[in-house]
Formats: sequence, C-alpha cells, structure tokens
Amino acid sequence: MRGAAAVDRGAVRQLQLQLGVDGVAELAVQFVERTPARLAAMRTAAAAGDASKLCEEATALKGSARGFGAVEMGDIAAQIERESAAGSLAHAGPLLVDLTKSFNRTRSELDQELGRRSGAVAAVRSLARRSSGPRQAATPSSRIAELEQRVESLERSVARLLSRSRR
Repeated sequence: MRGAAAVDRGAVRQLQLQLGVDGVAELAVQFVERTPARLAAMRTAAAAGDASKLCEEATALKGSARGFGAVEMGDIAAQIERESAAGSLAHAGPLLVDLTKSFNRTRSELDQELGRRSGAVAAVRSLARRSSGPRQAATPSSRIAELEQRVESLERSVARLLSRSRR
C-alpha cells in the first residue's frame, strides 16, 4: 500500500461545505455499509471468470470511492476496471486483496475525519434530533432511504461521466 493517506481530506471538507457534516456522515454510512457487499460481488465475479460483472462493480466502486476522496480505492478499482474491461482477470485476486485493505484504511480515515460521526448510530441519532412531530421514529429511516437513492444516483452519474471520458 502507499504511504499517503487513503482519503483526501480536502475532498471530504469540500463535501462537508456542500452537504454539511451530518450529510457527509450519512453518505459515509451508506458507503461503508455498501462497500463490503460490492467487494464480495467483485470477488464472486472474479472467481466465476465474469469480467463484465467485475468491470461493472469496479466502475461503480471507483465512482463512489472517488466521490469521498478515497483516492487509493478509486485508483485500485480503476485498475481492476481497465483490466476486466479488456477481458483480463489475471491480476484480479491480488488487486481485490489490495482493494479490501484500502477499504479498511479508508473506513478508518473517514471515521477519524468525520469525528466518529460516520457510524450508523451517530447518523440515526443525528437524524432523530433534527426530526420533529409524531412521525419522528419513521423519519430517520425515510431520510436514510432518500440518501441511499441519492448515492445510487450519484454512482450512476459518475459511471456515465467516466464512460464518456474514456471515449
């Protein structure tokens, strides 16, 4: 792994200016919760020899990682994306190990950068404090669902932009 930080703190601060600390923390929760499943899907695709699926998952992960300033993860995912798009799975195993290690570093650095606010409990508590009225208990879930949709939309947009830039 590289000696540099896994997360570009300037990118996180820029997101905080745009979305607020709580908004970034909520998105970080989604990123941290979804990434293990995406990594598992990538390992499954590589083991099955499905370069197309591996490329698709790598593209999505690259976009969401870079969206958080997780440069190292984005770079490794981009390498997996390039190789799998070319039909090569020769380096997929070692790259997926590196990507998993980078994710663990990224998760730790996001926790530090966001002051431990990227934990699911902190995000739900934050949402509960901001909600009011009789629907208070349901509001955090609906807010999280809304944020999940935003993250998915952002991932799709980034993937489209990246595919256009390769042309």
